[in-house]
Amino acid sequence: MGILGAIGETTQSYPGVMPFMTLGLVAGTLWAYRRRRFWTMAGLLLLSCGTVLVHSSGLRAEASARLGAPGQASLLPSPAGGGGPPHGAVSDPGYFSSTSRLHPRFPIDFPLSSTFILEHSSGGMRQGAVTIRFRFRGEGADAARDLQDAGHRNGWNVEVLAPHRMIFRKGGHTVEAWLSFPGHALVLDIPDPR
Repeated sequence: MGILGAIGETTQSYPGVMPFMTLGLVAGTLWAYRRRRFWTMAGLLLLSCGTVLVHSSGLRAEASARLGAPGQASLLPSPAGGGGPPHGAVSDPGYFSSTSRLHPRFPIDFPLSSTFILEHSSGGMRQGAVTIRFRFRGEGADAARDLQDAGHRNGWNVEVLAPHRMIFRKGGHTVEAWLSFPGHALVLDIPDPR
């Protein structure tokens, strides 16, 4: 089930990967059949069927959400007052998760240079910790130095705990930075102030 979960997560993040993943699994199944590796063939066949089911259940949910459009009968129960949720609504409005936008609670004046590329941003909309992952180009020591210098220039108090670990403080905001030099990653944690 862990493999199907990873496949489902990948196809939700990158929907264009699904056809190639399915074709690869089908090709692997045919390869295993021709080589008479029946256990491998059975596993790949189950995985390819699972990916199709995971993908088609997402399409079914999108199609049923579209049925609630004006002029069409809705198969989904609507709350009192009618109308149902707006198209594209998040099921839990108290949680934010995006690979293309920074979290709304992220401090606007936090210094980030163009060497850091957003990978993922998530956390509670009104409360709870916020976690943001970035990738960076170049050497890790250079990225750490750039982040530290930019923090000083923008008025943030920078506390260096280790070469890969820093804490930024300004006003009521605290941002904890963790750098992974081999992984070329920066993780920023904004703890809940409560």
